[in-house]
Amino acid sequence: MSPHPLTDALQLLPLEASTGVDVWQLELAHLHELDDTVNAQLSADERLRVKRFANPAQARLWAAIRACLRLLLARCKGCTTQEVEFSLGKHGKPASQGVSFNVSHSGSVGLIALSAEQPVQVGVDIETVSLHRDVMELAALVCTADEQAALSKLSDHELPLAFARMWSRKEAWLKAHGVGLGFGASRVNVGFEMPTRVVEVDGVPDTATLIDLPLTAQAQTRARTRAPEGGSSVDAYVGSLCILQPTSPDVG
Repeated sequence: MSPHPLTDALQLLPLEASTGVDVWQLELAHLHELDDTVNAQLSADERLRVKRFANPAQARLWAAIRACLRLLLARCKGCTTQEVEFSLGKHGKPASQGVSFNVSHSGSVGLIALSAEQPVQVGVDIETVSLHRDVMELAALVCTADEQAALSKLSDHELPLAFARMWSRKEAWLKAHGVGLGFGASRVNVGFEMPTRVVEVDGVPDTATLIDLPLTAQAQTRARTRAPEGGSSVDAYVGSLCILQPTSPDVG
């Protein structure tokens, strides 16, 4: 990647080349001093959208992620950031012609996944590992019976990481398909074992590929030194990537 003021905030995660997907980790704190540069990447409509945010911090966060996404898409397409166009794909999933992408963020760390291997679809998610969360109460709402049974065998120390990894995988799968939580996260069985197990949907094996992402040391350092609003402790970040091939069934 050639020099650009935003590139100091971007780091390419080491994935196997055979995936055909690039995942970039964003250190959003690096962008706080680059508001002018960030805004210069946005379209006129996007700059208006930023002004409509009620929360200035959320506005700055959305703008920073969008600017980095525009920069990466422009380099994939061989155009300028202003020439990148967005549309809505199946189920309303954001799209840009010729490149499949997805974004996620938690706290000051973000992820952008891109693939120019059409018609591959990608979904990405990053989650914080909260040490003060009623995991089993949440699991009853979003996990399969098998997943709940597996979680119930873990110690209190093991539960937060296992649940965060499981939830990150589910979110990545849902986002790759372009469906929301209304689809029913409890229908998707991903487990928390390492390496990732085969995905099952309604008890039927699915063709999606799930990958646990090797987040950088900077992300884990940030997790240990920050607490989200409300005061809950954060011990680590976990991230997941879902890749759908053309043969993957439509779940909409």
